[in-house]
Amino acid sequence: AFFIGLDLHSETNNKEHRTSEISVKELIVRRGQAFKLTLRLAPPFRPAFDQLTMTVVTGRPFIPSFIFQRSGSAKAVWRAELQRSSSPETGVLVLAITPPAACPVGEYKMSAKLGEEERDLATLSVLFNPWCPEDWVFLPDEAERQEYVMNEHGIIYKGVDKYIDPTHWDFGQFEEDMVKICMKILDYNVKHKQDPADDVSARCNPIYVSRVVTCMINSENGGGILKGQWGMDFRGGVPPTHWSGSYAILKKWSNSVFSSVKYGQCWVYAAVMCSERLDVFGPVFVIVTKCYFTHAGMFCCGPAPVSAIRNGDTHLKYDIPFVFAEVNADCITWLVKRDGSMVNIETDSIKIGQNISTKSVGTNNRMNITDSYKQKEAVITDQQKKNHMFLAETRIVLMKPPISITVFGESRVNREMTAEVLFQNPVKEILRDCSLTLTGSGLFNGELITRLPDLLPNNRVRVKFHFVPYRSGDRTLLVDFDCASFRDIKKSCTVIVKP
Repeated sequence: AFFIGLDLHSETNNKEHRTSEISVKELIVRRGQAFKLTLRLAPPFRPAFDQLTMTVVTGRPFIPSFIFQRSGSAKAVWRAELQRSSSPETGVLVLAITPPAACPVGEYKMSAKLGEEERDLATLSVLFNPWCPEDWVFLPDEAERQEYVMNEHGIIYKGVDKYIDPTHWDFGQFEEDMVKICMKILDYNVKHKQDPADDVSARCNPIYVSRVVTCMINSENGGGILKGQWGMDFRGGVPPTHWSGSYAILKKWSNSVFSSVKYGQCWVYAAVMCSERLDVFGPVFVIVTKCYFTHAGMFCCGPAPVSAIRNGDTHLKYDIPFVFAEVNADCITWLVKRDGSMVNIETDSIKIGQNISTKSVGTNNRMNITDSYKQKEAVITDQQKKNHMFLAETRIVLMKPPISITVFGESRVNREMTAEVLFQNPVKEILRDCSLTLTGSGLFNGELITRLPDLLPNNRVRVKFHFVPYRSGDRTLLVDFDCASFRDIKKSCTVIVKP
């Protein structure tokens, strides 16, 4: 046998490719960037005479194949270069292998052939590379790369323009099996079922991949991740407000053999989409505010260039008219009479699309990005007062009861620590069916749900819990209190975990 051993240097390679947070055991690399492997052969190996052929294939079944070139500058081929640290006379070959910056993302199988012997070497995952100038998803600003690729914590802004409610969200892109789940999402899409070879080849294009993922988020497309529910019947699942992160949703979808998770609404769709984007893409900015029926019979939305939305370029792809209307529509109030006739009471041209918000880079501050999505508009309000009719509108915002979180002791990886949650019943009725859900990437592997006893008026519940952090860095602990009287009161705090 020619092949004796293989070292993928997964820990070193993954660290250099900024994927070590995902795994240090499985090889996960980014396209357009070299990674190292050491191949041990029966000595000696003679570079001038022995023909070593290495092949990588991707797809399920593994259809397209790519053969390494020993050298050369062609952008469309994988390159393998013999390093000076090699020792051919003893059969030790150290190779630097570079996936093309435009190769399809996904799972690959690598094999090698020497003489008549062929051997499967390894399985690896290849992701988009925001650090590579030749990659379509390249992002030149390091602060933005840290925010849009490496940060596991985000903020979703809900509510109304005068009362904006920030909801913390855990993207969980580095949690266990997240890359595998994201690859399953790609393999389970309808286009892959129709033409696997064409689908896999098209995964070189981040626009195509993002389009596929938007389809897979919605259960209406068959096998999609989330089932939407805008009513109040949440039997067989949980309300959309329950969720505080993407990992629990994606893990549930994967473990259930791709049965849609119940339930989601627009912000949940968008947040789960962000997790898929963070894991596979890098910073491909995709609009996923709603899911709707397209000409192809699929529920999806975007990617839609923000500049095209602002400029009203509705002829461009994808779905610009829909998103343009979302941020520029007029709000018209009609009075419907008994005979079915309608009277326009009020037309408000500025009510829609105010205070469009996102999290600032590097901080938890809110950034108003309305001007990025729409032009400055004149105030046009048309009120008709006929037969002494007038319209009165009052917005009532319910304040959320407070929750306090206290973390005790020093926070270190693999060392047990304690936290306490305190909640007081603020209403004059007994709170029933109470529960507390704790989540946080690097702190909890999934959701920790604790059922609580009924809570009398003005009484407090104090819950202590223990957990063992398994990743260092700034971690976000998220708490969700739920009961039959009001749903999903949330609180979060930062836990700085030392190595």
